Order: sequence, then structure tokens, then C-alpha cells
Amino acid sequence: MKKYSGACLALCLVMLLQMLCIPVMATETENTQPTEMTIPAGTTQTLEFGQAPTARGCRTLDAQIPLDGSERMLESAQAAFVYERTTGTVIYAYNPDTTRSPGALTKIVTAIVAIENGNLEDNVTVRSTSIDELPRDAMKVKPELKNEEILTLKDFLNCLIVSTANDAAITIAEHIAGSESLFVSMMNKKVQEIGCTGTVFANCHGVNDEGQYSTARDIAKIVDYAMKNPTFAEIFG
Repeated sequence: MKKYSGACLALCLVMLLQMLCIPVMATETENTQPTEMTIPAGTTQTLEFGQAPTARGCRTLDAQIPLDGSERMLESAQAAFVYERTTGTVIYAYNPDTTRSPGALTKIVTAIVAIENGNLEDNVTVRSTSIDELPRDAMKVKPELKNEEILTLKDFLNCLIVSTANDAAITIAEHIAGSESLFVSMMNKKVQEIGCTGTVFANCHGVNDEGQYSTARDIAKIVDYAMKNPTFAEIFG
């Protein structure tokens, strides 16, 4: 699963940038003097999940070298939570429990609920009535889905995760639960099982809704859970 760690870290960093991914890479730098910090050079600080490290700035996995070569935090992120999945070591946290709109990252939960409750080879039928309620500028499958068009659940999951298609999200939700509202209830139950305490979903696709919010810490838990599912990891990869 190591090859997916970079993607996981990037997702956690940019939960509030609506899928604007910033790659995070572990690097090794020789003959580099540590900048001002409280973590002794050459040591690893292992923390409980969600506990922030004492070093300042956004840093590489060894918590020594700032990612951008300075002590500046990520200027474009309103919240960030970076950790190493294998050990649970937290590398950096900034407003980790501040609630924000999860945006397109909502689809991670949509996908995992569908995978756990559906059959990938099931035929899924498009119902245009529900799709027509989406905002005109919402991301959709290209070419546009037609009413009564039939694809497999796996096809729609690829559209959901790879193309972040909102119409695919609604189609999946109605196939699994019969309606989007019932599917959203399944989503909220799932994140509670995962251990998320600051997350509530109001729709299955992430288009802004006042009643829908999450935190950087919860998104990290969600991504970690999802990446342990082989089907999700394969499509996401």
C-alpha cells in the first residue's frame, strides 16, 4: 500500500481546496542543518492519531526539512492534516478540527459505501430526473449520461472517483439505497463507525450544502479507511 501513501497525504492536505492536489513527498537531504524546532535531529516523533508535532512549519516525513524550503505554512489551505499511514505518525496539523465543506472529497465516502453494499458487476440504470436537479456547472460524466442508460456499478465508480462526476454519485446512491436521502443516512452511519466526530453529510456528491461539513482530521480517517479497501485502492490508483 506504500504507493498510495502520497495520494493519501495530498488529499488530507487539500480537503478544503476542492480537490486541488498538492503533492507531498518524503525526501532525504544530505548536509542540511535543522531549522528551529523542538524535535531533536535524527529522531522520530510518534504521536497519537490527531496529535500535532511540536516542530513548526510544513515539513517532510522526517519532520526536519520544510516542504517549501522555509518556515511558512501552506498559504492557500484553511486547514491541513498530514500523517504517515503505516505508523500513524502526525507530521503536521493546522486547524485540524475546524469544520469546512468537504467538497468533492465527499465522493470518497460515497464510493466506499457503494463498494461495501453493492456488487461491482450489477447493472445500474440512469434516472435523469435526479441528475437534472444538479447545478448546471456541476461536474458530470462526458459524454453526458442519457436517461435509462445502463452501465455497471464499477463503471460508475470509475466515473465517480476518476472524473469526480456528480451525476455518477447520484446514480450510484439511488441504485444502492433507492434514494439519495437514504444513501446519505448510510454515509453518516459509516463515518460514525470510522470514528469521525466532526462530519455530517447532506448529499452524496459534495456540491455545497449548508448542512454538510467535515474536518481535516476526519478526512484523514476517511481516506485511511478507504485505502484499506482493495477495490477502492485499485480505482483510486
